[in-house]
Amino acid sequence: MQERINTLTAAFRTIGITSITATRFTGPRASTGNFAALTDGERYWLHGGNWYRWGGRDWVVVGAPIGVFLPSLPPYFTTVWWNGSPYYYANDTYYVWNNAEHQYQVVAPPEGMDSAGTTQAPASDQLFEYPNKGQSPEQQENDRYECHRVAVQQSGFDPTKAGGGVAPEVAVAKRNDYFNTRVACLESRGYSVR
Repeated sequence: MQERINTLTAAFRTIGITSITATRFTGPRASTGNFAALTDGERYWLHGGNWYRWGGRDWVVVGAPIGVFLPSLPPYFTTVWWNGSPYYYANDTYYVWNNAEHQYQVVAPPEGMDSAGTTQAPASDQLFEYPNKGQSPEQQENDRYECHRVAVQQSGFDPTKAGGGVAPEVAVAKRNDYFNTRVACLESRGYSVR
């Protein structure tokens, strides 16, 4: 055990850290994956999935600082889908991709995430319609729109609105109703639908 502590101490000294106070510490595995951040005047360091904050004399294990941007995710993250959006989860921390910054951002877990998140990507919203009766391109576009309108009216689900415009607890069922109605409508107008 003392040998491991000496090895870890030497590894930290090579990157300028002279002592550590931590409630949970896994130690560095390699120099890759290190990330330093400065936010609100505080210095943070991400290594091995753990966040550390400079405590003036020691590095202290802390929770991830909300709002910090990262160029990459920890290598063992899990994608969790919430209301159709991907969140990336690693070591009790949620991240999202920020298009404006072209980086990942540490965020608070979405409200209710613990009870309804899923690691399954949402089903595709794309249907492939094949005209069986020689419908013109204009007729195909009109039929697509009319069947969309009928499906929205009958199911209450609108895929052009965030979350389908329905409560999260009924979104999956309403989405299925929407697509079943839309497929039936298109088939009744002479299309094969996949």
